[in-house]
Amino acid sequence: MKKQFKYLFFLLYGFFIYVTLFNQIGTHPIKTWDESLFACRALYMADNFQYMPNFNALDPVLSDHRNTKLPFTTFIQAASFKIFGMGEKTLRVPLGIILLLCFLYIVRFSKEQFNEPAYGYILSVILLTSVGFMRDHMARFGDHDVPFAVYILLSILFFYRYCEYDKIKDLFLFTFFSIAALLTKNLLSLIVLPGLFVYAMYKGVFFKLLGRTSTYVAAFSLVASYAFTIVYLENAYPGFFLRMWDYELFGRFSETIEGHKGGFFFYFELFFSHHHAPWFAFLWTIPFIFANRKESKKSKDLAVCLLLAFLSYFLIVSMSSTKTAWYYSPLYMISAMLMAMGIVNFYRILEPSFIENRNLKRVLWAIGLCLVGYGLFTTLSKVALYPETEVKEEQYGQFMEYVEYKRPELKEYIIVDNNFGTVPYLYAQKYNREKNFNIRLKRGGKRIEGEFVLVCLNNSLNPIKRRYHIEELEADGYCKLIKIGEEK
Repeated sequence: MKKQFKYLFFLLYGFFIYVTLFNQIGTHPIKTWDESLFACRALYMADNFQYMPNFNALDPVLSDHRNTKLPFTTFIQAASFKIFGMGEKTLRVPLGIILLLCFLYIVRFSKEQFNEPAYGYILSVILLTSVGFMRDHMARFGDHDVPFAVYILLSILFFYRYCEYDKIKDLFLFTFFSIAALLTKNLLSLIVLPGLFVYAMYKGVFFKLLGRTSTYVAAFSLVASYAFTIVYLENAYPGFFLRMWDYELFGRFSETIEGHKGGFFFYFELFFSHHHAPWFAFLWTIPFIFANRKESKKSKDLAVCLLLAFLSYFLIVSMSSTKTAWYYSPLYMISAMLMAMGIVNFYRILEPSFIENRNLKRVLWAIGLCLVGYGLFTTLSKVALYPETEVKEEQYGQFMEYVEYKRPELKEYIIVDNNFGTVPYLYAQKYNREKNFNIRLKRGGKRIEGEFVLVCLNNSLNPIKRRYHIEELEADGYCKLIKIGEEK
């Protein structure tokens, strides 16, 4: 590649990453439930340097909902809050950087291993133009599913390297990323291990690994880090383990939690849905990794490793009673890596024919660019560019900005929320900390005449309207700013 084209390529790639992953990442309101819960955990850790036992530790108004998530990725978000202040960007950007670093590592990895940096570039294009990978709970938001998928993919790559080169450094990195995944998503992280064990047998190193002290040190480090974390949290917050067992571990596997249900083929159907469009159409290219005679055995072995890890995760997660689209995140990354390898190898097999038929090369590039354009348009239009939301609880932040613009003199009011309350709590904290407001969160109850109240939920507004005369001052979407009058 000529030097000027190389610089142009890197410039375009950087722009692509920015537009899809980071552009307007702070304009989307904090999502109800999981993203707001992760934000609350990070805020408590940033303020107190402690794990949060339950959500009313933040504010007695919040529900007494026990915190059962393990804290590895929360440390990263808490550090971001501590250094840069709380907000949508400081919640989400660190996780986007984790994903970006993963992309850059895979470019380097594929170049060093197979002299095919295109594996890494195509992987990132597939993922960043897949709606399912970019939607809420995923890459552009503050949930932990994509970091978890990154840790899983990197642990697979380092396990492959360890089996290939027998270097302690690779075993150490495999162990580190396995611990990161374990302390992010609990035992869900271990369901790729059966596939990795089968791969070690395929490579003929399984029993050799069993005979090594370093293997047992790695296994002990994994088990000890998990056991120490659980014992510490159980000692600090009695009942933690039982709650975690019922809610995070056995409970999610044996029964449907929070209505997240689906049959055995839930993830199979998801794979061929709009979530992974248009890229699922390239599954047929994966066999070309093995069909390309010029491709190295190392590359084919990596494909075997990825396929076995994919199959292991897919089968076990499909047997779980609780199903969610975001549990699929590691499968997105593994399958994207396999499809990237398949696409490149298919192209390499056809390369000799380009000499006689240049139009074939042009057609392939045109098809590829059209698919990238379609995926980019779909992702931007459905996820990245439109922060508006129809979810009532997600309109607090936008309405508070509206009130600040319309009534800049109003620095003190009450938010009444009779639901879980984490989203309004976070926005109240943001305004109180950054702009010296005095915003308090309340539930239903007695109001005071002359009080300014912000509400976005009918179950908060209607009881007030039945009991008091009110004056509506501002309204936008589902939200209203009212002034409390005399009691009826």
